Amino acid sequence: MDAEKIKLELDYFIDNPLPEVLILKGKWGSGKTRLWQDYFLTSKNIINEEYKTYSYSSCFGCNSLNELKKQISENRTQIKNKPPIHYTLKEIFEVIFSKQKDKKSKLKSLFSKLYSHLPQEGKISFIAGSLFGLISFLFNFIFTKLAEIFSISDGILLNLGTIYNRISFALIKKSIVCIDDLERKGKGLEIDDIMGLVAFLKEQRLCKVIIILNENAFSDLGPELKQIIKYKEKVSDSEIEFTPSIDELIEIAKPIGKNEPHSIIEYCTKLDIRNIRIILKINKFIDRLHSIHPEYEMESDTRAYLYNKIVFYFFHHYSKEPDNTAISSTIKIEDIPDLLNGNFYTQLASSSDERFSEDKEIVDSKVQILLEYGGLEVDSFDEILTTYLKSGEFNTEKLALTIKEISNRLTRYREQGSLDDIRNLWLRNLSDDTTQLRDLIFQRAYSGIQYWSGNDLRSMIFYLDDIIQDEDGTKEIIDLFIEKQGLIEEVFDLSDPDPIYTSPPTNEYFLQKCNEFQEMKKRNLLEEEILDDVFQNSRIDPEQKQVLENSESAVFLEYMEKIDDRKLHSKMQRTIQLISTSRPLLEKMEEALSTIGSGSNYQKMKVVKHLETIQSHLKRIKETEGTNREQK
Repeated sequence: MDAEKIKLELDYFIDNPLPEVLILKGKWGSGKTRLWQDYFLTSKNIINEEYKTYSYSSCFGCNSLNELKKQISENRTQIKNKPPIHYTLKEIFEVIFSKQKDKKSKLKSLFSKLYSHLPQEGKISFIAGSLFGLISFLFNFIFTKLAEIFSISDGILLNLGTIYNRISFALIKKSIVCIDDLERKGKGLEIDDIMGLVAFLKEQRLCKVIIILNENAFSDLGPELKQIIKYKEKVSDSEIEFTPSIDELIEIAKPIGKNEPHSIIEYCTKLDIRNIRIILKINKFIDRLHSIHPEYEMESDTRAYLYNKIVFYFFHHYSKEPDNTAISSTIKIEDIPDLLNGNFYTQLASSSDERFSEDKEIVDSKVQILLEYGGLEVDSFDEILTTYLKSGEFNTEKLALTIKEISNRLTRYREQGSLDDIRNLWLRNLSDDTTQLRDLIFQRAYSGIQYWSGNDLRSMIFYLDDIIQDEDGTKEIIDLFIEKQGLIEEVFDLSDPDPIYTSPPTNEYFLQKCNEFQEMKKRNLLEEEILDDVFQNSRIDPEQKQVLENSESAVFLEYMEKIDDRKLHSKMQRTIQLISTSRPLLEKMEEALSTIGSGSNYQKMKVVKHLETIQSHLKRIKETEGTNREQK
């Protein structure tokens, strides 16, 4: 039965003035409790006037009937949104015993408020019950304090507590009572005791009782399942089973305050997820993800890629039922990247892991589930999800960088389709007329070269240099790539060739840029070594000084950002003193510190004194240079 039909049955159950028992059953995690609670919260203002109070209790871990009775009485609340009458009575007593002035008008207001709470019928019993609520609260508070002062034994407290609980339970009448989690009861609580209590509440206390249970959970318990079947026929008036669709589960589990659930229906449907607890965990992670990267700022394909992988990992981590399609019984979530990369079977063959003692056909079927799911690629998001699911760590900085990388990659894939157009055009038109091919290459380059991979650039160099034989065009496309992406290692480091692209271009201008990259790499390593010497050992020779004076300010910034905040102050003092006679080095240091200080007030506070020292040295150097010019 779907959610709408269940709600119609609940309407009939609530509207009927007679006491009765309803059993709401469904599979584990199907959202039975969530459905009932959502229904009750939205319906309680138009609830049956015959039933003034409501109590929810769970049998989870409950080991005796007295524990369950105590829960029912302690959790009793008024259904209407008015505050319970004993709160008003408490206010009256506070005013009577207070020293405030104008008690008369205050009491008059409170008694009017008290009168507005009284029902038209049964005023005496209602007042008696409310007075008991107040008296029991005062009794409990006073006796606890006395017990602390006079060291009253636990036995006496236990006996008095039992008396209090019995009196409190005696006031349960004409209530709506929900008893949940029968299948999770403690060993000391018997099914026939629970059912006997349900019958008592209905017949003697004129209550409406709704029982929520997963009947399938008793299938392995034999005698208890027989007891359930036996007593529910005698006790219950009606029985309904909640079998929601995936769409309904996602709607029920949508985050509080959102009009629409997260768009995960497609991925939950692929895996046939029918457990609301897993969906709630997925929603929680997605909400945290959007706290650092709002949904409205995310491209639809990026969001789809992330949701697809989140749903897959969460399902296969949390789904433990033996009859589902989860791979978690065979493959751990940390195995998934190896499987997608094709390394899984190699590991399986050489592993002594007990998971791989299963029949190979079973393993194959589990692997096939993963491969058929689709849309999965190995990237740093796999590691983020695995770490979160294993340890609960949510690495905000790494996740933000990963989302940016994925977004760029997917944007590049969109552009890659246009590069395929270039390849197709070349294959269709192998004549000497290459003007159309050249125009299409530059059209695609100026619209999306910032998303090209190294292989994309090399392919276009092949067309321009080898096919079209356009030397100027080849040079232009290489310069445009460097302008947008820089001399990146993926493209220009031929010392570590890409295994996918075994034949790098032979174009002279491209090879010249590869040599420039190698020189830049050597220079960066040399500059870092010199900065290590300066900051760690407080020394610099004239040759090292010359290298740093010819370097970029960014070199200083990158190095200084790596220094531990606790050591920055002392290292900066020594380094500034060491380079205090070099105007170029002081200016580079000033620029780097200014950039660091612009990050936040805390960062500004860290560098402000060092900036003042540098500016003092620069002022002295400039004055000296001015004096020297005048003398000349």
